[in-house]
Amino acid sequence: VVLDTVEGQLLKADGHWYSLTADRADYQQDTKIIDLYGNVTVIDSSGTSFTTEHATVETETMHVYGNEAVSGVGNLGNILASGFEIRDNGSHITFMRGDAPITVKLDKAAKKQ
Repeated sequence: VVLDTVEGQLLKADGHWYSLTADRADYQQDTKIIDLYGNVTVIDSSGTSFTTEHATVETETMHVYGNEAVSGVGNLGNILASGFEIRDNGSHITFMRGDAPITVKLDKAAKKQ
């Protein structure tokens, strides 16, 4: 099954969530895998967001991963990575390093007055 302009959510028991959007998705019914293509954007309830060009969702385990370049921003700063993985039903997110190193730019917190 091929879908255009896709949006989905991963809801956690503790109330946190991930939202995924993409230009296109291919759903393989026999393996229960969704491949997302083009402007794949992941946003979580804490405000972290990142984009990549391809991601895979294993719908039975809600394991989400991608091996394309990732760029994003979170509450600690900006990140560039070679891939990502969301596992344990959204409890853990890992940014990967392949040929290029992971780059994190931490933004300095404003001083309290």
